[in-house]
Amino acid sequence: MKKHLGILVLLMVFIVVVGCSVENEEEGMAEKDTSLEEEIDNENEHKDGENKQEAESTERRVPSKDDHVEEEEIELEPWEAPDLTGKKILVLIAEGFHDTETTVPIDFLERLGAVTTLAGPEIEEVGAYNSRVTLQVEIPFYEVDIEEYDALLIPGGRSPMLLSNIEEVVEFTKNFLDTRKPIASICQGPRLLIATKDIDGKTLTAATFMEDDLVNAGAVFHNEPVVIDDFLITSRDPGDLPLFNRAIADMLSGNPNSD
Repeated sequence: MKKHLGILVLLMVFIVVVGCSVENEEEGMAEKDTSLEEEIDNENEHKDGENKQEAESTERRVPSKDDHVEEEEIELEPWEAPDLTGKKILVLIAEGFHDTETTVPIDFLERLGAVTTLAGPEIEEVGAYNSRVTLQVEIPFYEVDIEEYDALLIPGGRSPMLLSNIEEVVEFTKNFLDTRKPIASICQGPRLLIATKDIDGKTLTAATFMEDDLVNAGAVFHNEPVVIDDFLITSRDPGDLPLFNRAIADMLSGNPNSD
């Protein structure tokens, strides 16, 4: 009897020991699973944060000096709009143009009867750097017959910097300068004029942070809404567009207000 009782006690002790071991192993596995879940959650949160930042950086355009231009309010004088029927204006752009500095003058001049043509390095669709606006380049600059056009418009944005790095475009602009036909450029548009190395002694304006660039190129910088020097018309930023547009129209029509 005692022998059987001893065996029974040993069996119970064995069962208790095995049960505790299994329980401890299950607790260890549970803790491991919890730790693994926490690690996965943390990794997912990190990835979600990275994805969110990536999405935000994709949607948010890269800041540029001309993103935050202080525009002063301009009071317009009464003005008689000229008839520009028959006038042809070449608009020189590339990827990264400024939307309103391109589309607003085009719309304004076309309403007065002018015809505008978009030229660029290649026939392609290009986008504005500051919005989702896209425009179709209609003719590559190297196929343009300068004699067919009455004026050249160079909008701002990042487009002028890109264009100024293309030697053939710079030479094309220089050839247009030589015709002494009206050339209108706004904001960073004068970068292309600087690249021609043919503005020594000219009085110009541009985005205010370009003052040193213009002066170093030999030009005289005036911080005014519109600066007209002979056949050159320059303005600083989108806030100057009303006067910029009028100056182009006046010069094309021979209006003395453009002098």
